[in-house]
Amino acid sequence: MTTFFHVDRSNQLLPGQTVGLTTIQLPVGREEHYEMLFPSGVSRHGFYYTGLRANEPDPGMELLWEFVRRAAFAERPSRLTSMFAWPSLAEAESFKRERGLRDARIFEVEADTNAAFIANMHLLNSSGPLLLTSELAHAYWAGEAGPTTVNLRPPRWEVLIPLPAVIGVEVRNNSTVTQNDGSL
Repeated sequence: MTTFFHVDRSNQLLPGQTVGLTTIQLPVGREEHYEMLFPSGVSRHGFYYTGLRANEPDPGMELLWEFVRRAAFAERPSRLTSMFAWPSLAEAESFKRERGLRDARIFEVEADTNAAFIANMHLLNSSGPLLLTSELAHAYWAGEAGPTTVNLRPPRWEVLIPLPAVIGVEVRNNSTVTQNDGSL
């Protein structure tokens, strides 16, 4: 088992909580297709992208990445059925700071190294030509930094942890919070 660090943007997690998959209540007629794609349900991230964000600037990107995963990297965990974490506390704190998530808490999450998957989140971009988008999706699922033929930001390695997963202790400034009330 390896310890990773999850930034809880929703501020709903607690130490010891098991995070699992959920299902979406869909309009009549869409359930069968949804159940074909995600028979066990989706993660919070999957719920957000498959059910609630119709106005997202690029709502199809997650589905495109999912289909590339299914076609060429089926052994990798789905982004839509996983939770996300960072390889180190410093990377989790950097993400939190850069996204302006002042109130978000950071928790340890242990995962089987063979089940978790680490990929460059900066490859998640489908705004270019279709062939480049396909190349980025394939590089993401291969765990690569990305093609050198295009100008990309330096890699930012995210960890996909298949669900269910148990939330560990909350950490702050390199110290562990042992009680949820914030006392040390």
